[in-house]
Formats: sequence, structure tokens, C-alpha cells
Amino acid sequence: LRKDGFVVLPPEVNVGAGLVGEVAAEARDRMAVLLQAVEVAEIEGGAEARYLFAEICHRQSRRWDLKMEDTPAWLDLCSRAVQLAAPVIQEIQEVQEIQEIQEVQEI
Repeated sequence: LRKDGFVVLPPEVNVGAGLVGEVAAEARDRMAVLLQAVEVAEIEGGAEARYLFAEICHRQSRRWDLKMEDTPAWLDLCSRAVQLAAPVIQEIQEVQEIQEIQEVQEI
């Protein structure tokens, strides 16, 4: 997390493949609904213009930001992710605070 900004969880961290699959299906369905709405609105500007909205935006090839609806599966997955990430983030913050104190002491 500290180096790359993301983490791949090992299998023993049981987030739940079924839950992840359910949220992935929800995301695919949400994307399809939003893209269909763009088609109906006849938005001009080519394929990239379809991803320039508050609900969905294109970051780079095959990468999008998508605003999810607050479904039970999505909220459960977010809660589990926060529980896993919070201690790691707290540790990073503590290390940064120690480094800042050491830098001030060196001055």
C-alpha cells in the first residue's frame, strides 16, 4: 500500500469471493445502464466522451472510475476493505509522523 497505492489480498484474508463476484456483477450492470443512457442521449465526441460524466470517467485504457450505488453487497465490501486497510494506513501515518519529528530534530 505504501509503495504502490494498492494491495492484492492473499487468499487467507477471507473477503469472500462470492461477495466480490456479486459486486463485480453490480459494477458491470451499472456501467451498462450508464453507457446505455449516454447512447440514448446521443452524446457526441466519440468513445472517450462517454466517460466524462459525474457517474463514470475514463482514467486510461481499460480503467474507469464508476460511482456505485449503495447496495448491501457494495457497502459490505467497503466495510471489509476499510477494516483491512485501516491498520495499514494508521501504521503508515505513524511512520510518517516519526520521520517528520526526526527531520525537525535534525534542523
